[in-house]
Amino acid sequence: MTILFLKFAFGVWLLIAGSDWFTRAAALVTELTGWPRVLMGAVLIGLTTNLPEMAVSLSAVWTGHGAIVLANPTGSNIVNTGLILGLCLVLGRGRMEEEWLRAHGIPMLFAALLLYLLALWGDIAALSGLILLGACAVYMVLTFHHARRDPSLAAAGPEREAPSTVRGEPCWPTAVTLAVIGGAAVLISGQWVLDSSIAIARSWQISEAVIGLTLIAAGTSLPELATALSALRKGHHDTSLGIVLGSNIYNALGVVGLSGLAGVIPVTAANRLYDLPVMMFFLLVPFLGMGRTRQPGKTTGLVLVCAYGVYTYSLFTLYGIFEP
Repeated sequence: MTILFLKFAFGVWLLIAGSDWFTRAAALVTELTGWPRVLMGAVLIGLTTNLPEMAVSLSAVWTGHGAIVLANPTGSNIVNTGLILGLCLVLGRGRMEEEWLRAHGIPMLFAALLLYLLALWGDIAALSGLILLGACAVYMVLTFHHARRDPSLAAAGPEREAPSTVRGEPCWPTAVTLAVIGGAAVLISGQWVLDSSIAIARSWQISEAVIGLTLIAAGTSLPELATALSALRKGHHDTSLGIVLGSNIYNALGVVGLSGLAGVIPVTAANRLYDLPVMMFFLLVPFLGMGRTRQPGKTTGLVLVCAYGVYTYSLFTLYGIFEP
């Protein structure tokens, strides 16, 4: 068991490192091509931050572990909102501005609702994947235009926008090398994380869905946690919130959509009756107090963190009644 956890931990580390290398490559390309820097914050970082979820879900769909394909992005959204957003609200000095909820929160709810409706319709395959990816493309375009008018609404912050994360003058060989190494690391480590997680699930005699909703979801959400806490420490409260909201959108639309194009994602009764409704609940919590306080703050954060604790406990105690 120790070997399995070490393999999982190393796979997660390599997955995060590969994503970071790929992100640096994207930053260099932005600098070299002269694209607007806001494009990096609004679009590219949102996509590259979700590379871990994408790598694991694609590996799962290619190897026939359908229970993990949907559990991974769904669980990541719950981790992002319940744990990461909750901690940001508790530890942060400010509140989530209403403008942030309009710019990223409402599209996040739409993305989750669209995914839920497609899951109710049936298994997620090519057509559903195209619908989700089309919605993701629309969100990317709208985010780019919003960020051009107001850079504070970009999903990423100044910590991850600048290509200065790579020392020296930007050059194409460095960008290509980072992209190739980062991409290869993401693909290889994604398979390692998947294999070790499945072995752990079998050793603990729990379902692959539960391991996808907990261990894999938490592991693949570490980039969002690290980036959000880093932004919070530097006083960029809105940035940390925007990272979480943007990541949730890319998980629901991009990760699931691309996985649907790669193969058929089976949707189980547990997905329809528990996983997706619970995800919707967590995504709705920041909106619940708006009629009274107008802005989610520390109280909302405490509710999210406590609810995440109860949810995690329920996966190991009550989740079995939803599975065949």
